[in-house]
Amino acid sequence: MKLEWMSLTNFRQFYGDQTIHFSRHQRQNVTVVHGANGSGKTSLFTALNWCLYGLGVEDMGELVSKQAIMEAAVDEEIEMKVQLAFSHSGERLTATRALSVSKTSSQRWQTKPQTEFSLDSIRSDGQTRRIPNPTGYVESILPSNVRTYFFFDGEKIDQFTRPSHEAEVREAVRNVLKIEVLERAKNHLGVVAREYQSELKKLASGGIEDLLDKEEKLRNEAENIQQSLIEFRKEEVAAKRQMQEIDVKLGEIREIREWDDKRKVAVEESEVHEQEKDRLWEEIKEKSNQGFLCFANEAISKALEVLEAMRERGEIPPGIREQFVNDLLAAHRCICGRSIEEESEEYCRLMEVLARSLPSELENVVLQTAGDLRAVQPRVEDVDLDLRKLMRRKAEIDHRLEGLAATLDEVSRHLQGVELEEVSALEIKRMEYERKIRALGSDIGRFEERLDNRRADLDKLQSAIDKAQLSEKRAQDMQRRFSLARKASDAVEGMEDAFARDMRANIQTEAKEAFRCLVWKESQFQDVQLSEDYHLEVIDRWGLPARPELSAGERQVLSLAFITGMAKVTGEEAPLVMDTPFGRLSSAHREAITRHVPDLTDQLVIFVTDEELHSKARDNLKHRIGAEYKLTFDQNTGSSTIEELATRDSQQS
Repeated sequence: MKLEWMSLTNFRQFYGDQTIHFSRHQRQNVTVVHGANGSGKTSLFTALNWCLYGLGVEDMGELVSKQAIMEAAVDEEIEMKVQLAFSHSGERLTATRALSVSKTSSQRWQTKPQTEFSLDSIRSDGQTRRIPNPTGYVESILPSNVRTYFFFDGEKIDQFTRPSHEAEVREAVRNVLKIEVLERAKNHLGVVAREYQSELKKLASGGIEDLLDKEEKLRNEAENIQQSLIEFRKEEVAAKRQMQEIDVKLGEIREIREWDDKRKVAVEESEVHEQEKDRLWEEIKEKSNQGFLCFANEAISKALEVLEAMRERGEIPPGIREQFVNDLLAAHRCICGRSIEEESEEYCRLMEVLARSLPSELENVVLQTAGDLRAVQPRVEDVDLDLRKLMRRKAEIDHRLEGLAATLDEVSRHLQGVELEEVSALEIKRMEYERKIRALGSDIGRFEERLDNRRADLDKLQSAIDKAQLSEKRAQDMQRRFSLARKASDAVEGMEDAFARDMRANIQTEAKEAFRCLVWKESQFQDVQLSEDYHLEVIDRWGLPARPELSAGERQVLSLAFITGMAKVTGEEAPLVMDTPFGRLSSAHREAITRHVPDLTDQLVIFVTDEELHSKARDNLKHRIGAEYKLTFDQNTGSSTIEELATRDSQQS
């Protein structure tokens, strides 16, 4: 979606017909609308939302221009409407939402309860075509449940990334990436599969009926286990977060700084060693899979002896190829030109050579085998040496991890015994969370194993159901339908998980890059992370979570980085419309945003006060502004006018 123009007729303080054109230039992609507080910036922002979705006006009072109402005659009907022209996927569209008011007396009027909404497609020849389902069409372009991530209030955006707002972050990701489409497909296919299963039970009997009962029971068990896993993981993430917050508080207490630093070093080193240990285990498993070579060594040596003896006898490779001998016998003529008659001495000699020769394919296999065996033999000793080396390194890491665990235990015991009551209480609480995390980790491991077992059993049952022999054609047809629906549901579930995982990682990468550009003290922060449970976190230069410490301005910047990251990952063209984006930002943040945000979106529309956009921030945007407007409020009429300041010669038509 790319905005073209918006026309307002008697909308709030905008009396009569007034229009604003948005810049659509590729480089000068910024439209600025500025004015004093109360001049109508938020009304313009609201008009855009209201026109497309009929939303955002719940707490705004009267929508129709009071000047228009007061100037109208009694019983006269006043029309209020907003038109928004935009393009999408090569199609030009105009949305119109209108509302009527009837003046009943000099000081009274009645607003019609229903608004009229229409959407027209404009062809290249200027003719229009009315879209039959305008609301659904707009929803397909930019769904209403994601509009707040592209059209947003800068004063409220920081709430989006406050601590404990994971559900909002998760909902944002799922909505913007339209993951709910996959979820609906999975659920619908699951319902269809259960319906087919029920019908199949009625049609079938005996063995397959028992299989279906077992399949249903196992699937219910798997779903319950998966739900338990979700809850365990939520608890684990919450406990880890609580422990991180305690670490931050302990780190701020000067009296225990030395012990806190000691723990940080030990924790960091433990994580490094644990990662190396995981890698070693993978290498050990891979080498162990080659352990059979040690037991095959004697057989390999014997095989090489046999092949070497054949080589010495001239059997491999033979001096004469089998095909060559066959060609001579078929032609009954030697290469010297002499004829070879059957039963002759020459003929018998060639037959003896042929009997001793190997078929060409077998000969090649034998030669290849000899080469492979000679290559394998040195690896026998290597496997043993490598395994011993890996096991020694693992033992060293285990020993080091034991020492680090002892250090961490020493630190914890010391802090629990510190006379400062706050330190002791925090450390005791930290230990409780640490024990809880370990217990939850154990539970998660057990339940993951159970889930894997149930899924393996389900695969076997599904295979047995597919192979079951049914006599009736109707039952056979229902069996195929059930199998297809169930497999489709499982496949979509796998797609949903993989897609969400990949997109979450991509959003994290894009948000990290955007945050690095936008935050003024980038040296203070080294990473932005979006966890599996959609916890958006900022990591400071010491490797500690810093989101609770972010200022309102920094939270706003993080939210903006996250939103632009989502927009970039979707790959769809969508404008970024920001109302009062710089109100609570410092000049440094303001300058960083004005310098970089125009490059993070295809089209940027900002509604600002004069105080929000000045000095360096104004200079940063100057060469990117393609359209600029000023709102002027008339105290006498209570109405505002839109005045264009910037020329639009450079805009694309």
